[in-house]
Amino acid sequence: MSDRVRVAILSIGKPESALSGIFISYRRSDNPDATGRLYDRLVAEFGKATVFKDVDSIPLGQDFRGHLNSIVGNCAVVLAIIGPRWIDARNEAGHRRLEDPDDFVRIELEAALSRDIPVVPVLVGHAAIPVASQLPESLAAMAFRQSIEVRPDPDFHNDATRLVTALHAILDPTASAAESSSSVNTRRAAATGTQSGRWLGWIVAAVLGLGVVALVVPAIRHLREPPPAGTPLVNLVMDVAPAAKLGPTLFFDRPSRTAIAISPDGATVVFSGETKAPDGTATQMLYRRPLAETQAVALPGTEGAEYPFFSPDGQWVGFAAGKKLKKVALSGGPPIDLCELTVTDRIAGASWGSGGFIAFADNGLWTVSDSGGKPQNLLNKDPGTELGTPAILPDGQTLLFTVYPGAGRWDAAHVDSINLTTKKRTTLLTNASDVRYSSTGHLVFMRNASLLAVPFDATRAEIIGAPVPLLAGIMQSTNAPDTSSETGMGQFALSASGTLIYAAGDRYPTSASTLLRVDPKGAETKLAEIKGRFLAPRLSPSGSRLVGFRYGDGSKASDIWMYEIPSGSPTRLTSTGDAAWPLFSPDGTGITFATITGDPEEYSLPLNGGNAPQRLIELKPGILASSWSADGKWLASLQAVGSVGQIFVRPVHDSKLDSGAPRQFSPSTFDQSDAEFSPDGRWLAYTSNESGAKEVYVLPFPGPGEKHRISSTGGVNPAWSHDGRQLFYLRRNRAASRSMMTVDVSTTGEFKAGAPRVLFEGPYQASVPVRSFDVTPDGQFIMVRTQDPPDQPVTRVNVVLGWAEELKRRVPVH
Repeated sequence: MSDRVRVAILSIGKPESALSGIFISYRRSDNPDATGRLYDRLVAEFGKATVFKDVDSIPLGQDFRGHLNSIVGNCAVVLAIIGPRWIDARNEAGHRRLEDPDDFVRIELEAALSRDIPVVPVLVGHAAIPVASQLPESLAAMAFRQSIEVRPDPDFHNDATRLVTALHAILDPTASAAESSSSVNTRRAAATGTQSGRWLGWIVAAVLGLGVVALVVPAIRHLREPPPAGTPLVNLVMDVAPAAKLGPTLFFDRPSRTAIAISPDGATVVFSGETKAPDGTATQMLYRRPLAETQAVALPGTEGAEYPFFSPDGQWVGFAAGKKLKKVALSGGPPIDLCELTVTDRIAGASWGSGGFIAFADNGLWTVSDSGGKPQNLLNKDPGTELGTPAILPDGQTLLFTVYPGAGRWDAAHVDSINLTTKKRTTLLTNASDVRYSSTGHLVFMRNASLLAVPFDATRAEIIGAPVPLLAGIMQSTNAPDTSSETGMGQFALSASGTLIYAAGDRYPTSASTLLRVDPKGAETKLAEIKGRFLAPRLSPSGSRLVGFRYGDGSKASDIWMYEIPSGSPTRLTSTGDAAWPLFSPDGTGITFATITGDPEEYSLPLNGGNAPQRLIELKPGILASSWSADGKWLASLQAVGSVGQIFVRPVHDSKLDSGAPRQFSPSTFDQSDAEFSPDGRWLAYTSNESGAKEVYVLPFPGPGEKHRISSTGGVNPAWSHDGRQLFYLRRNRAASRSMMTVDVSTTGEFKAGAPRVLFEGPYQASVPVRSFDVTPDGQFIMVRTQDPPDQPVTRVNVVLGWAEELKRRVPVH
C-alpha cells in the first residue's frame, strides 16, 4: 500500500471541483525554519501560484478575516504546521491565541473544517498531535485528523517526499484511484500468502469478533510507510464484552491502574473488567481473551482484581485483590495467594521476572517469590516522592521504575534503573513514567498522555538515542481528582512478539469548581468560576479576602490563590507547584501554607508582596497546620502517629514558634482531624472515628476536661461562628450531597450544646484532613461546588499486530 494511497484517505469527502491550492497554516513563533523549508519544497513541486502561506499571501489593506476565508475556501487541502509551541502560544496579555476568535490560525482552520476541506496536521520539531480537550470546540475535529510527521535532518528529505506524494493523491484523486485498488489487493495477497496460520486466524477472528478491522486506526495519528513484506501492520479494535468496561473505576469511568496485559507471544489479552448489576452494585474481575476467539471469558475467583501482569512463560497472570498479591493459571484453577500487601490495598504496578520473583510497588518497591512468601523490601521512597510501575528486564537482574513527586508533577517524574545484585541506581529518562521494555531494543514510556520510545541497550542498561513520540491521546492516569488515582499509568501493553494493545482517552478530564457564598437558607451567590479543583477556602479575619489552593487544572501543579470578596478577582500567590492548605495569619497580614513535595515544610508568606516565603516550621511526614488561635498564641496541627492521625499544639511568641517540641493534644488510638480553635481560644473542635463513624467533638483547651460529642449521625469539618455561639459541620447524605449542620453552643462557664439541625444541603465539597468551607463574619458560608465532566468508559481497546516492525522503522536502533 503506497503512501499516496494511505494519505488519499484524507481526501474522502472533498467537494468535487477543480480546487488545487495548498494552504499552509502556521505560527511565526513556532518552528519557522521547518515551515520555510516545507514551503520551498512545495513551491518547487507544485508552483508558487498553488501554495499559499497565510499572511504572506494577504494584500495590504484587505480585511484579513474575509481574505483568509476566501483563500482557504478555494484550496483543496490545508496543512496545519504544528510545532512544540503551537498549542500554547500566548498573546501580549498572556492568553492562549487559540482562544481568540480573531486568531489567524483559528480563522484558517475553522474555515477549512466548516467547508469539509481536508486538514492535514504536519508535526514538526517532534510535536505531538493535540487532543480534543486542548482545542476550542470549533477545532476539536483536528484531534482526529490523520497526521504526518516531518522530522529534522537527516530525515527531512524523506518525510517531505512522503508529504508531497500524499498531496498529489489529494490534489488528483482520480489518478490515484487505480493505484489505490491495485496496492490494496497486492497487500492483501501478501498478508495472506506469506503468514502462518496463526496470523490468518487472528485476522479472521477480527472480522468475526473484534469489531473493526482497519488499515489505519484514528488514534495512531502518523502516516507510515508500509512495513517490510511478510510483516503486515494490522490494526484491530477489540471490545471488552462481556464486561461493560475496563475497571475498577472510581471517580470517573476509567481505571486508575493499567487494566490490560498481553501474553509474551501476543496471542492472549487479559484485562480487568467491570460489570454492574441492576441494583447498581459493581463487580470487577479478570477476563481472558485469546485474539483467535470471538469473546472474552471471566477467570473464576478473580473478583476485585486489578493490574493484571503475565508470567514470562505466559501461563500465569498475577494481579492484586483483597489487599493481597495473587496469581492464577490461564489453564484453569483457583487463584493462589502470594503475599499480603505491606502498606496499602492498591499496588502501583508489578512485573514478573525470569528469575522466579515478582517486583511490585506498594509504598516503596518490594520483591516476592513467584511461588509465594514474605515480601522483601528492595527500595524505600524518599520523602515527598512515590515509586511505581516496576519493569524487570530480560536479564532478571535489572529493574526499571518510575519516581515521581506528589501534586501531579509528572514533568518532574523520572525513570530509574536499579541492579538487584549491586543495588546501583541510575536515572535513565526525565519527564517520563510507566516504562516498558520492548524486545526490539527500546524503552517505551508515557509522557503527557503520549507514548514515546527510545533506543536502549539492555545489556548495559543504557539509553543510546533520543526519545521519539509515537502515539498521542493514550489514556493516562494524570490530572486525577484524587491522590490515589494519580498514578501516571498508561493503558497500554506490549508483547515480546511485537503486538501493541492500548486504550485511547488522554488524561483525566479537567474538573471545574464554582466558589459560592451561601446564606443560612441555602441561597447561593457565585463568586468565581475556577478551572480545576479548588480546596480549603479560608477567609481573612475581616472577611474581605479568601485563600485556597487549586490543582487538577491541566497544569500539573498545586498552588495558592487569593480571591477578593465579593468581586471574586483572583491573585496567584505561589508558583512552585507544590503549595497547599493555606491559613490566614491571625492578623490577616500573611498566610501560612504547606509544601507537599520533597521534605514537607510549613511556610509563612507576607501579603505585602515584598518578601519571599519564610520557613515557619520543618514538618515531619503526615503533619499539616490546621488552625491558629485568634490571639495568635497557639498553632494546632495534625500529625501521623504510626498510622493514626493525631492533634498537636504548639505555642507561638511574637509570630514565631517556640523552639520546644509540639505537645500531643488528647492522645488517642483513633484518627483525629479537623482541629479548630474556638474564637475565645478556650475550646478545640475536631473530628474522630472513635465511635465507629466520623463524628464531631469538643474538648476544653488547653485541657484536660470533659469531652462533648456534637454530631449524632455523622459529621466532619467543624467550624465556629465568629461569635462562638454556633458550631457548624458537614454531614454526608448521599454520594454527591452534604448537609450543612448547625448546633447552638454556650462556651461561657460550663460548655453546653443543643441538638443538631439542618441549615441547607447540596453537592458541596468536603475534604480531609481539614475543611473546605468557611464562615463569614455575618454568618454566611463560603462553599465550593466541583463539577466533574463526563468521561467515556473504556469499552474497547486497540490491538496493533506487527507493531515491532513499525517501532524499529520509526525509532531505528544503531
